[in-house]
Amino acid sequence: TFIPGLDAATGGLERQTLSIVAARPSMGKTAILLQVARNAAQAGRLVDFYSMEMSSVSLWARAACPAAGVTWRDVRAGSLSQEKREALIRASYDLADQYGDRLRLVETPQTTEGLWRSISERRPDLVIADHLRLFRDKSESEVKRLGTITERLKEMSKSFDCAVLLAVQLNRGVEARVNNRPMLSDMRD
Repeated sequence: TFIPGLDAATGGLERQTLSIVAARPSMGKTAILLQVARNAAQAGRLVDFYSMEMSSVSLWARAACPAAGVTWRDVRAGSLSQEKREALIRASYDLADQYGDRLRLVETPQTTEGLWRSISERRPDLVIADHLRLFRDKSESEVKRLGTITERLKEMSKSFDCAVLLAVQLNRGVEARVNNRPMLSDMRD
């Protein structure tokens, strides 16, 4: 991940492995995944970031906020001056140019089959999917659908010798306990 504390705790990302980033809504899953993607691309790795929740324009703008001296909250609230808005646009383009072809942001709805085809052509080192519930795969039940998606993502990591990071939402059960440390059973469905 090139985030020292996280790498020390987890050993970093491993090829042929599906890793999960799980949290409640609006807790920063996309932000940490985008930072990992940028770090890996900066280190020369090929990264494909599949965002089924945010547009690529929003992702680049979010990443460029610090360089433009604004917060993402101000962007979302529409409280930027014209000068700050122009600085954010310039910083977004500069950031996108900095990573070149090493970081590809894909914002279209995905099925695991479509993802498989795309990965087989590009062969990235790291694949990030944001997030599990937004995949368009169909199944007879939601539990089976999500199980099949995660199984296919694991197979993808092994078949293409890449690391796969997947964002997953936790259910409300984690908030009801005194110890808020998540458990595997806290993942929705």
